[in-house]
Amino acid sequence: MPRRRRQMKPQLSALPLPPPVQAGGRDAAEWLPPTWEAAPGAPLLTLITDASVSPQNGSAAWAAWAKWMGDDQLWCGPYASGDCMEVSLAELCAIGNGIDRALKWFDPGPGVMIVIRSDSLTAINWLSGRSKIKKERAREVVDQTRVRLALYGAAIRVRHVKGHQRGPDVRPAGYINQLVDQAAYQARKQLEHDRRAA
Repeated sequence: MPRRRRQMKPQLSALPLPPPVQAGGRDAAEWLPPTWEAAPGAPLLTLITDASVSPQNGSAAWAAWAKWMGDDQLWCGPYASGDCMEVSLAELCAIGNGIDRALKWFDPGPGVMIVIRSDSLTAINWLSGRSKIKKERAREVVDQTRVRLALYGAAIRVRHVKGHQRGPDVRPAGYINQLVDQAAYQARKQLEHDRRAA
């Protein structure tokens, strides 16, 4: 009887930095906490996020849609005044907020893989470590998100979805992305309305 070869688990710190995800590409950025071990058939939590920013009005908002075990939820809300006023940073914060809400709401337990779809390549590459982060606030968001993932024993796989398509998007991820985009936009407009009314 032949002996089975024991597979060695690679050390994440020794892995080379992968190339950035390209627009519309099929490859996925991935980040695994050091203590996380990928199991065959690991449960998947789907998360689609977006943000809406108006620098001239000083307003920004986020939205996230998540699905787990047949149940789906949509969350949205404004950012604090002066925070996340840059588009890529707002998109990154939307991912962080979405992960936080989804893990708290569904409480999937350790070993879950969160499949994230975003139309921001910059946010994707920041979160997965595929590009260097020069902005201190973005680095803070990434660090906070990774700590949260490690605490929940969760890992992420991030894919790019083309956003702002003209007309109805028949792709499932594209269709949800449009809904999330509108939710973020409406949350930002509500923030602006409330400020005018105050």
